[in-house]
Amino acid sequence: MASRVEWWLTRCQLACVLLLGCALGLSWGATNVCLYAGLGVWLIRKVRAQDARVPWTPINGLLLLVCLVGVASLVNTVNLQTSLQGLRKWVRDWAALVLVWETLTSVRRLRWMAYVIAATTCVIVLDGALQRLMGYGLISRAPLALYHLKVLSTTASFWRMTTTFHHPADLGIFLVSVCPILLACSDAAPVRPWRVIIRVAALMGLTGLVLTYARGAWFGMLVALSWMAVMHRQWRWGIVGLLLAGVMVLAIPAPARAWTQHQSSLLAVLTEPDRLTFWDTSLRMIAAHPLVGVGVNTFVLQYPHYQALGTPVEGLGPYAHNNYLHLAAEVGVVGLGLALWALGRIIRLAGRAVRWASASPELQGWVLGVSAGWLAYGVNGLTESSLFASRSRVLFWWLTGWLFASLRAAAPHLITPRLWRSRV
Repeated sequence: MASRVEWWLTRCQLACVLLLGCALGLSWGATNVCLYAGLGVWLIRKVRAQDARVPWTPINGLLLLVCLVGVASLVNTVNLQTSLQGLRKWVRDWAALVLVWETLTSVRRLRWMAYVIAATTCVIVLDGALQRLMGYGLISRAPLALYHLKVLSTTASFWRMTTTFHHPADLGIFLVSVCPILLACSDAAPVRPWRVIIRVAALMGLTGLVLTYARGAWFGMLVALSWMAVMHRQWRWGIVGLLLAGVMVLAIPAPARAWTQHQSSLLAVLTEPDRLTFWDTSLRMIAAHPLVGVGVNTFVLQYPHYQALGTPVEGLGPYAHNNYLHLAAEVGVVGLGLALWALGRIIRLAGRAVRWASASPELQGWVLGVSAGWLAYGVNGLTESSLFASRSRVLFWWLTGWLFASLRAAAPHLITPRLWRSRV
C-alpha cells in the first residue's frame, strides 16, 4: 500500500512540473497553482520518507551567501515588511529550482518536458496570430498591443505580439529561453514525428520572437545560437543566426526605422533613452550603498530618492530594466559578485558537459539547448529586470532546474556532490 501511495505521489509531482512548464507560457495564476501544488506533493514525499536533509544543488552554497547578504541589506531598507517578502520570494525561487531538479530524474522525463514546451509554444504563438487577425486572443482575451513612438511632432504606432503575456518583452523573455531548446532538441528527439513537431514549434517560436520586436530578446537569441555553434562545433547554428539577424533587420517596422534616425546615439537606439535614465538611477543607488545595497525588494520604493533632477517619479519607481544593476542596487556589489560567481559556475559546468556528452547526440542536445536558453535569458537580462517580475523569475529557476537535470543525465560525475558519488 505504501509503495502504491508513493507511486501516485511521484506521478503527481511529475505532472505538476510538466504543467508548470506549460503554465509559464499561459498565465501567472496557473503558474502559481502548479508550482505550489508541486511543492506540496514534494513536501509530503519528504515527510513520508522521514528525509530531513536539505536538498543539494550545485549552487546551494553561493545562494546561501547571497541570501546572507540580502539579510545584511535590511539595515538600509525603507520598508522591512517589503524586504522580508523579498527574502520569502528567494526561498520560493530556490524551492522551484529544487522541485524541477528532483523531478526530472531521467531522460524520458526530459523528453516529456520538451514535448510540453513545444506544444505550449505552438499554442501561444497561434493565439498571438489570432490576436492579430481578430483583434484579441482566444486564450488571453487581450486586445492588440500597439507600441507608440514619437517621431518629431507626430506619433506613429505598430503592432507587437503579446499573446498570453502583458507586454511584448515578457513574451520575448519566454520565447528566447525556450527556442534554443527546441532547436537543439529537433535533432535529438529519438522519434521522427516528434522531431518534425519540435521543428515546427521552433520555427513558430522564432517567428513570435521576431514579432515581439524586443531588442534584448533578439540579441539573446543570437548569442544563444553563437554558443550552440561554438560548443557543438556545428556551424549551421551560426548560419541560422545570420539568417535570423537578417530577418530581424528586415522586419523592423517603418515607424521604428524613422524613430532611430532621430536618436542621439547608437546606445540610445539599442536601449531607449528611458533605460539610460533607469540605469543612471541604479548606479546612484549602488554608489550610495555599494556593499550591501539599499535593501532586498525595495528598488521601486527607493527609486524616487535617487533619481536625477528633471526626471520626477512620485510614489513607486520603475524597475532598472537590467537584472544585474537591479540586483547590485538591492544587495550591493557583494551580492552581485556572488551571483555572478554562481552564474559562471553554471556556464562552466554546461560547457564541460556538452563536450563530455559528445558520444550521445540526444544527451548532448539536451545540455546544449537548455544551456543556450539559460544563457539567452541571462543576456536578455541586460535590458530587462526579468528576475524581479513574477512569472519570468519563476521561469529562470525552472529553467535552471531543467539545466541541472540535463547536466546530471549527460555528465553525472560533474554534477553529483563528492560525498554522494559512491552511491550513484
